[in-house]
Amino acid sequence: MDKETLLRLAQPAATSLLALSIFSIPMVAMAGFGGKGTLDNPIYVRCIWKAGDTDSSMTTCRG
Repeated sequence: MDKETLLRLAQPAATSLLALSIFSIPMVAMAGFGGKGTLDNPIYVRCIWKAGDTDSSMTTCRG
């Protein structure tokens, strides 16, 4: 196998290995939310913003 053919095959192989590692790391690490955030066990968020506050980052909360 000459150098040119080897370089042509290296990029698809590297891309495939990168994709495999991205998809397999969560499975290997057993990443998850610990049973939180499922349909049976939802996460509830309570907004504590008050109508007189001037913080513009909280304007989506209605209170």
